[in-house]
Amino acid sequence: MNTDEYIEKYSTIEKVKNQLIVNMKVPPRKVANVISEMDAYSVKRKVTAGDVEKFLIDLGHKNLTCLTKSYGIDNCHPRGLERTWIFQVSKPARKRTKTKTTNEK
Repeated sequence: MNTDEYIEKYSTIEKVKNQLIVNMKVPPRKVANVISEMDAYSVKRKVTAGDVEKFLIDLGHKNLTCLTKSYGIDNCHPRGLERTWIFQVSKPARKRTKTKTTNEK
């Protein structure tokens, strides 16, 4: 399971006015003592705001600014299993065109 699939599986995205709120809650890492016990739940995963921003851009959201950059989620740490990121969606600047005067026609 790659990072995008991991984010998609454990996160909820809601849109409020011009903000995207991504809430992610992951289960704790399962401890595997033998290599044969290794599976997708026993792999150490760390997700940062940059990973979530890339995921949202792949979904089609553009012009994002993360308001909570310092947050990361880690499935090995008991206090790091739930995080919320808030992204501001800004509209692109309008392109202004020069109007022609009567002399330029």
